[in-house]
Amino acid sequence: EEEMRRWGGEGERTLKACVEEAYEESLMEHHSWAVQQAVAVAFMLLPSKESFAESLEIDLSKRAEYKQRVEACMKPMNDRMYAYYEEKKLMDIP
Repeated sequence: EEEMRRWGGEGERTLKACVEEAYEESLMEHHSWAVQQAVAVAFMLLPSKESFAESLEIDLSKRAEYKQRVEACMKPMNDRMYAYYEEKKLMDIP
């Protein structure tokens, strides 16, 4: 259910909400307070999800198909990247 909400099912979230979540889960902890505030301001300038998709000529009715294609393309790279991180003991770096 959460996955469908993320990808445009019932209760669809805004682009801003999606980008904020991604930032909070990945980069935020590595940024100073000042950078975090600058990022928050930048998030306020994000267009709507529909406007953003239109500018990229993306048909939002095909988002499930796009999601599958992107995941299939990214998985080998992500697997190699995390294997490298594990091998070099980089997963525990604060």
